[in-house]
Amino acid sequence: MKNVELNYYKNLKDVLSFWQDIFAQSSLSYFSSWQWHIVVKEFLKNTFITKYKNNLTYFSAKEINNNTEVKLVGFFYLKKNGRKKTIQFAHLLGPSDYYDFIYKDDIDPLFIKQVIDKIAKDKGVTEVSFAHVRKDSKLYKTLSLFSAFHFEFLKCVSISLVDCYEVHLKKLRKSVRQNLRTANNRIRKNNIAQEITYLTSNDLSSIDFEQLKSIYKKRSSTKVQNTHWKTKIYKLLDDPFRREIDMFDIDVIRETDFVLGIIKFDNNVAAYFFGLKNKSGIEINRVAINDEYRKYSPGMVLLDEFIKKGFELGMQTIDLTVGDEKYKYDLGGETHEIINAQGKVCLD
Repeated sequence: MKNVELNYYKNLKDVLSFWQDIFAQSSLSYFSSWQWHIVVKEFLKNTFITKYKNNLTYFSAKEINNNTEVKLVGFFYLKKNGRKKTIQFAHLLGPSDYYDFIYKDDIDPLFIKQVIDKIAKDKGVTEVSFAHVRKDSKLYKTLSLFSAFHFEFLKCVSISLVDCYEVHLKKLRKSVRQNLRTANNRIRKNNIAQEITYLTSNDLSSIDFEQLKSIYKKRSSTKVQNTHWKTKIYKLLDDPFRREIDMFDIDVIRETDFVLGIIKFDNNVAAYFFGLKNKSGIEINRVAINDEYRKYSPGMVLLDEFIKKGFELGMQTIDLTVGDEKYKYDLGGETHEIINAQGKVCLD
């Protein structure tokens, strides 16, 4: 902690220039970008209990002997439960799948540890928690240095694009390749007009976000019905007059560096995915299927075609993010992990 100088801020604009500069020189997830952070903050905008309980603080960190360069930027929530205080390093609400500090790839985990220790000391807190930290990140290496942390591991799935599409396809299970052929043959046999498009923020006038939201809402209705009763009560108390917010309700999402893949059958949306571009490829955090066309496996057909496109564009990875659904592995995905961590830090 002796080598760390920290500054705290209440507004994003105070750290924005640091955030932009460091992020541009890193290989961090798009979920760590300032643009996506603004999207997530919109989920907090009109809540009551959430605002009351979670006090967002930004910070910047530099070495004391280097007064010109900010090496790390981040944010946290100070949560209070009676006399107990906990520092929460996480996206508490919103659609973000990964959390991290903002730093260049060559940062020393020991420096990050000093930052965490000093924040805890400055705030008089001994317990901290982290959510959705990638296991392959420098932040995870840092958390491994703490002796009194408990870790929970969650599965994510990512597809590595190596060699070429033909080699990739041969590596898929025989039954998967057959299912893809069957789906495409069925589409042709039934004379269905198929159209696949990939849209970005340059194509906003061509995107019907309300229609896409409706398809996703119908698809996820079962999940909503099975929501835990405590979650339902919390949402009601948090703001009984606020409707459920969907990712596509947030206007600033249109300003992100996204790719929206859509497959249409006879001019009707059969499936789509929404993903965010990073330096190695794309991170897809929503896949939705129109159940009317389920027998044609539109989601699998769309993603398979996008994998082919990914090879053509020189992508290295297509990250299907949180969750270990079967279709992700069928498409050639492999498991990578994120962690939730909680534990005590020493204030000495």
